[in-house]
Amino acid sequence: MGVHKPEKIIVFGQNGLKVLSDMLAATPFFFGDKPTTLDVVSFASLAEIHFVDKEFDFPCRLAYSESQQSSLRALYNSVASSK
Repeated sequence: MGVHKPEKIIVFGQNGLKVLSDMLAATPFFFGDKPTTLDVVSFASLAEIHFVDKEFDFPCRLAYSESQQSSLRALYNSVASSK
């Protein structure tokens, strides 16, 4: 039905998380010290990964959870606690 096989789609998702993580390596938010629309949109996508039932096999959760992705967890926590 789709153009790409499920395995390739998983790799796309994992690579996308890596790129976002790399972009956040030096700052708490994408454009500095304050959240912007990009941070909030990213938060919404990360929340989907964050709240997937742990019993459900979800390959992108592993990429989100790995230590190299810690900046994504930090972004999620920062936006979640922002007022």
